[in-house]
Amino acid sequence: MEETSENREETFNIPHAFRIEPDFRIYMLELSARVDVARRKNETAGLNRLVKYAFGPETSLIYDEFGKPWPSCSTTAISVTHSLERVAIIVSDVFLPGIDIEVERPELEKTITRVMHPSELDFLEGHPDRQWVLQVIWGAKESVYKSYGKKKIVFREDIVVAPFGERPETELKLILKKNDQRWEYRLKAEYKDGFYLVYTTACVMI
Repeated sequence: MEETSENREETFNIPHAFRIEPDFRIYMLELSARVDVARRKNETAGLNRLVKYAFGPETSLIYDEFGKPWPSCSTTAISVTHSLERVAIIVSDVFLPGIDIEVERPELEKTITRVMHPSELDFLEGHPDRQWVLQVIWGAKESVYKSYGKKKIVFREDIVVAPFGERPETELKLILKKNDQRWEYRLKAEYKDGFYLVYTTACVMI
């Protein structure tokens, strides 16, 4: 059966405002299980629906020369993420936001020497909730990578996450160093229903 815009709508639940703050907004959408729709196509359609929900029905996603997404009708900055049946966007008129959502990924253990700064490795070793630390550090660096939006970031050297609190949620900060410039990011990490969500809440050049 040929997929139409009408039956594609049935693969989604209703978009909702997950978090509304003075400096940013997060919108989230859960995708229903559908065996006849490819996952990547479903995620892309879900992100487009969220963008229309946030900015209006005529809005679509466009991408700059670095692959960073923007809403077609606005200069408002956004970041997008998806994992299995959840998609989300973060929107800000104040700073360049970043967001990452992940299911639990034990394979992150294999990335620690490539991704983690020595100070982060010190924090990880002996921590009672090793998977939480792995997920939050990965999600924080992914979020800042998306915020920066110009690629060519070395996770292990350019982004350093400070120690942070326990699950199910914590605030944290990190430093991004690139081209003799430094930015301090504030972020929040949350764990709920098997998903780890990390997103930026503020960014200042220091």
